[in-house]
Amino acid sequence: MKGWLQFAGFQAISLTCTVIGWVLLLPFCLLKAWEPGRSTEWAPDATIKDHPIVVWKNRALNDIYGNDEDGLLPVGFMTWAPDWLAAYVWTALRNPADNLKYLFAVPGGPFWYKDFTSPFAWYIMIGYRGAAGLPTFSIGGGSV
Repeated sequence: MKGWLQFAGFQAISLTCTVIGWVLLLPFCLLKAWEPGRSTEWAPDATIKDHPIVVWKNRALNDIYGNDEDGLLPVGFMTWAPDWLAAYVWTALRNPADNLKYLFAVPGGPFWYKDFTSPFAWYIMIGYRGAAGLPTFSIGGGSV
């Protein structure tokens, strides 16, 4: 039960940061306040997939609103839009407060996943996913 209470607390903090990010990130995106960086994405074999990404210049901003896997401007994402808009959509709407997951990881924490087939294929997963125990709350089409 403790693990699920901890997960609920993380979700509350994440939601709060997400709502703040909707406002906070807009001026940083408009000013293109980012710089080149390196990915720290963990591969399934526990190695880091080192590749170039774009990160926030402000370290505190990057610790919460960065995206260490894909950066602020993933390759091929919204190529039709200005960079500032693509960065805002990716960091504030698509992956809000993404880097918080590393702060709140619980390896071996509780995890629940279920596939559904009616009226169409969809899934829900909640808890700490994988060996790294990254917090996940995801509902989507298909299966994972």
